[in-house]
Amino acid sequence: MGCAHGKCCNRDSSTSDEDAGHHQRGIRPYKNKDGLTQRSLELVHVPSHNFTLQYSSLTQHGYYPDTTDRENQDSFCIKTQIQAITVLVVGDTLYVANVGDSRAVIAVKDGDRILAEDLSVDQTPFRKDEYDRVKLFGARVLSVDQVEGLKDPDIQHWGDEESHGGDPPRLWVPNGMYPGTAFTRSVGDSTAEKIGVIAVPEISIVRLTPSHLFFVVASDGVFEFLSSQTVVNMATAYKDPSDACTAIAGDSYKRWLELENRTDDITIIIVQIKGLSNSGVGTTDSEVHSRPCQTGGSMNQSAAIVPPLMHQRPLESDVG
Repeated sequence: MGCAHGKCCNRDSSTSDEDAGHHQRGIRPYKNKDGLTQRSLELVHVPSHNFTLQYSSLTQHGYYPDTTDRENQDSFCIKTQIQAITVLVVGDTLYVANVGDSRAVIAVKDGDRILAEDLSVDQTPFRKDEYDRVKLFGARVLSVDQVEGLKDPDIQHWGDEESHGGDPPRLWVPNGMYPGTAFTRSVGDSTAEKIGVIAVPEISIVRLTPSHLFFVVASDGVFEFLSSQTVVNMATAYKDPSDACTAIAGDSYKRWLELENRTDDITIIIVQIKGLSNSGVGTTDSEVHSRPCQTGGSMNQSAAIVPPLMHQRPLESDVG
């Protein structure tokens, strides 16, 4: 959801004429390979249902103009913490576990249309259930402008995630200017845990059918300015998931620099579902179930594991 520290520090920062011109045009070309990691096209066969997963991934390091070698972070003042989303494929079933504001989306063919169906729900203060939960732990929920006195702190409505204008609600301790997290769940932050930031994942379960074409797992660096449907539309336009990853990451990067003076980290995995038929599938309709935490149970079918997507926050002392 962005970095409060970067927003505060860069509000009045000066830049060179060249940098200023770059920022106006949406600068620092994405083709710069610094911090870019792309995985080649890979295949995983699922023998129990005789279909194949074809996937690729890409990660682009966040860009901060004042500290170009700075590590990624999404908090104002941080300890070590991770947000993570992972997808487990067991036979013809997807299990999606999410902690934080990364997102998984599946593309569903519906007649002549290809629709985006969210497999996870961002865990942020925009959600009333998450807002109410962290308030019970004493968290102050305010945007950066509210904390800095530019907007009324008593207003506890920030629109929705599609229209917050780059200044989302964040969590703060009762009498301090930290941690400033824009998410309500993460792993490993002892400070944020005191105000209700928990590591309990939300789980969704989906039975795959031939109408499911591919799924996308991506960080909030992608979904900050792109909707789920936009991402699915872009991915649909490419036969090769590697090309789709490059296009989506590039557009995300461009939009960050058009609307902010920095970018967040951008990570995306696209997994195409090849050759799945109705044979052996228990239903022709998409079945989606959600629950707040993983339950026990053995899984003895052949499983294909999509690598987890994680955002590592450095120790505070490591931040430049």
